[in-house]
Amino acid sequence: MTHANIAIGTCGVIGRGPGNSIERDFLPQAYSDFIYAIIIEEGGIAMGMLVMFLYLLLLWRAMRIATKCKGLFPAYLIMGLSIMIVLQAMMNMAVAVGAMPVTGQPLPLISRGGTSTFVNCAYLGMMLAVSRNAKMVDGDEPVAEEPEIIDENITEDNNEDNH
Repeated sequence: MTHANIAIGTCGVIGRGPGNSIERDFLPQAYSDFIYAIIIEEGGIAMGMLVMFLYLLLLWRAMRIATKCKGLFPAYLIMGLSIMIVLQAMMNMAVAVGAMPVTGQPLPLISRGGTSTFVNCAYLGMMLAVSRNAKMVDGDEPVAEEPEIIDENITEDNNEDNH
């Protein structure tokens, strides 16, 4: 935890640069539990704010999609999944900056890990499916075109020629 505070405290606004982290070698689980501290050390406070902004943007976008859904289930599904992802990200960020005790939560979509990455990708796949297939109130979604109807006269002419 002390090394995470050192990483954040010594980074400055623009950081040390990609791959130039010093505290990475001293942090336990530097690529999962404390990846946010490494992001801040290498990319600076600006990169840390950008990562936080992107998670909040994900939540805002999910909220917009949920308000356009006609049914309650797709709206609750997309909001529940996005809140789980963003809440886990905020918990990881709070641990990295020392605002919470260490919980072992990885940073979604960024931390190294097999099961967490797989589950978060499944969450995003479900969110994309809801945004694509749900019936929207405003009619923003493209309507599938009906198949082209073949003119019956053409088929009758072909049948007469064959007899």
